[in-house]
Amino acid sequence: MIISGYGQGLVMAPFSGAGLRTVRSVAAGSASGLYGTTAQFGNAAGVAAIGAVFFAVEALQSTRAGFPV
Repeated sequence: MIISGYGQGLVMAPFSGAGLRTVRSVAAGSASGLYGTTAQFGNAAGVAAIGAVFFAVEALQSTRAGFPV
């Protein structure tokens, strides 16, 4: 968790800055909201995908086999 959090901190801040840098100042609020919504949706989709893989492996084998996957 520490490595993941540190890595996201190093990557997401420059990505958000690069994406929002090209937006005109009158549209900054809308662009920021769209970016935040997209990031939240992506995080939720990633968690759902990881959960789906885990539970598929668990159904075929066991809970212990699902953790390394």
